[in-house]
Amino acid sequence: MNSTGTLIASVSFDTNLRLWQLSDQRAIAIFKTSSKMYCATFSVDGRYILCGGSDNNITEWAVPEYVVLEDTGMEQLSEDSLPMDAEEHMTNKVNSHWFPSLYLLANLHVNP
Repeated sequence: MNSTGTLIASVSFDTNLRLWQLSDQRAIAIFKTSSKMYCATFSVDGRYILCGGSDNNITEWAVPEYVVLEDTGMEQLSEDSLPMDAEEHMTNKVNSHWFPSLYLLANLHVNP
C-alpha cells in the first residue's frame, strides 16, 4: 500500500504486477515482468514500485504520472496522458531465498 493509503501493488506467479486503486477496487495499471514475483513495495515518495522475484532481481517500476498526479490532488496535464510504456530498472545485486511458507528474505547490496 502506498503512503496515502489509496493504492495497492500486487504481484503473482503469472508475472504481472498490478496497481490497484482502493476507492473503486479496480486495477488501474498492469506491468508485465520477466519472472515470477514474490513481493512488492512502494518507494517512500510513492513514485516507484519495487518488486522482488524468482530471478533474484529487484525491479523498479515508475508509477504512471497520471496516477501520481491524481493521488496527490494535482491537476492532470492532459485528459489522455496514459503511459505507453512503463519504465523499468533492474539490479542483480540481490541475494534472496524463497521458502514454501510464502515469504522472501532478501539482502540488497548497493555500491556507492
